[in-house]
Order: sequence, then C-alpha cells, then structure tokens
Amino acid sequence: MSSSSEALLDHIADFLKFISSPQSFWFTLDTSYDHGCHLASRFRLDQEEYEALLIVAGLASYTRFGFQIKADAWRKFLGGHRFVADDCPIELDIKKIDLDAYINGTPPSQLKRKGFYGAITPAATFAALC
Repeated sequence: MSSSSEALLDHIADFLKFISSPQSFWFTLDTSYDHGCHLASRFRLDQEEYEALLIVAGLASYTRFGFQIKADAWRKFLGGHRFVADDCPIELDIKKIDLDAYINGTPPSQLKRKGFYGAITPAATFAALC
C-alpha cells in the first residue's frame, strides 16, 4: 500500500475516533445517503466524495453492480493498530432492519428490511433496532 493511502487511512481513523466518542455511536456504510446515520453524513461529504475517499483508501470499490464496501478491508482497518493503540474499538457488523422506520420513528415493516454494513462502538447497541 502506498504511503499516501496509509496517510489517508490515518486521517480516516483519526476522524472515526473523534466522532465515535459518544457512548452510543453507530453509523452505516452502504445505505441511502439521505440520512444522518450514514458515514458520508458524519464526514460531511457528498456521495461522490465519500465513494472516492473509500476507494482511494482501499475500503471500497466499483463493481459491475456499482459501489461496494470491502468488508474484509474494513474489518482489518477497524481491528488494526490505529484503533487498538488508542483503545477505541469499532466493530463492523451486518444488520437487517427497516432503517427508515427507525430514523423516522415509525413502526418497522418486515417487508422493508434491508441488509447493510454498520459499525458500532462496544457501548452502542443495535438491539433496539433489530
């Protein structure tokens, strides 16, 4: 990996550590860009900037199906020295919920449940979402 990619990963890690300081922190990686739970919203990036950032960092790619998160790269990144050294564990997990219902405070629907990648701090929980 190039030194510029390593520097980019360091900056992403620093920002994730900063925004994950609340006790119940979580974000989504590959859902709709229209809500504040998406990492692009937390980074204050538009869709194109967010996708370019993750692709350059090696955390996502474009496939024939479109933009795709590299789950193994994320797990390696989040489990690496950038987070362990500062005792800031963030875990990648796959969830299947009606995220729009959760965000809007409406009753969830089994028919609208979609799978997505989310990341959480150990103090946070998706139990209320599932």
